[in-house]
Amino acid sequence: MKHTKWIVTIFGLVILVMGLTGFIGVLAAPSHYSIYLPIVIKQEPTLPILTPTKTPTNTPNFTPTNSPSATPTATLIPILPIGSTVDFDIFRGTITGADRVDHLDGDSGEIYPVQVFVVAIVDVKNLGFASDYVSAYDLKIRDSIGRLFDMAELEEQFAAEHQYNRTGVYTDIQPDFIENQVYAFDVALDSQGLELVAYSPPITPTQNPLPASIVNIGIPGSFDNWKYTVTNVITTNTLNGDDSVITAKGEFLVVFASVQNLGLEARYISSYDFVIQDSLTRQFDMASLEAQFAAEDQYGRTGVYKDIQPSFIIDQVYVFDILPSASGLYFLPTLPGDAVDLNQ
Repeated sequence: MKHTKWIVTIFGLVILVMGLTGFIGVLAAPSHYSIYLPIVIKQEPTLPILTPTKTPTNTPNFTPTNSPSATPTATLIPILPIGSTVDFDIFRGTITGADRVDHLDGDSGEIYPVQVFVVAIVDVKNLGFASDYVSAYDLKIRDSIGRLFDMAELEEQFAAEHQYNRTGVYTDIQPDFIENQVYAFDVALDSQGLELVAYSPPITPTQNPLPASIVNIGIPGSFDNWKYTVTNVITTNTLNGDDSVITAKGEFLVVFASVQNLGLEARYISSYDFVIQDSLTRQFDMASLEAQFAAEDQYGRTGVYKDIQPSFIIDQVYVFDILPSASGLYFLPTLPGDAVDLNQ
């Protein structure tokens, strides 16, 4: 604020007054007398600070008797109903566990949902006569108002498999085998009353006929410019690889065969070229590559995906993971050719 100055002369005195500051100054004039004349300048009053005599120690907290429910969060999503079943494609799924998480731990780090992950742990039984897999489009989650949520992306599926130490989509399941699998869904936070439902409707599986031509162990058969002779068959529960012991989900059937390439260039037998068929016409694929390589190490033979030169005859070994109860077994190619009767 600016200061205002007044100069007052009274009886030979020069009086300097500073306005709005409360300052009074007196300058002596040339005189034999010194007279001090007080001048009072009114200032703005200072407001008193009022202090209440009583301060409440606790602020009352009123809770309405009918308060609205809070905004739903991830913790309000119910668990999927354990023990419920769903039939889809050629499978029957039974929920054995469920989880809801705000992220999944993949091989390369944490993966976050758009809203919240719901993870379903499901016993999946193959009701068909051949191996097949659950795809990412076979199942959905439906909530109480009818919204359908797809499975999450493959990256999220593989992260769930890593985190929960289970297989998942696109993993072959042999006929009548039960595989405990994990599937991840990204659902809305406000979803309630969740259930696992089929998007692929159930189908009736068809049986597999045997080839018209059947040979015995020790007799050559042929398919697609290959000649093969089964020389021996054994069963075992484990295989000893270089680094680990591989355990069968059912029972390993190990087939020893001599294979000749009748083609004009080098080729190999793949893991999809032969199956085992039983008396119920169920067909069992070759076991995992891990089991194949363990058998090659254990029995000192080559196997699938090993080149065989034209006209060469190579002793190979093939492994199948079958049900222990399977009987009436045949070794047969997936392309037209001769089946080998193993019931001897």
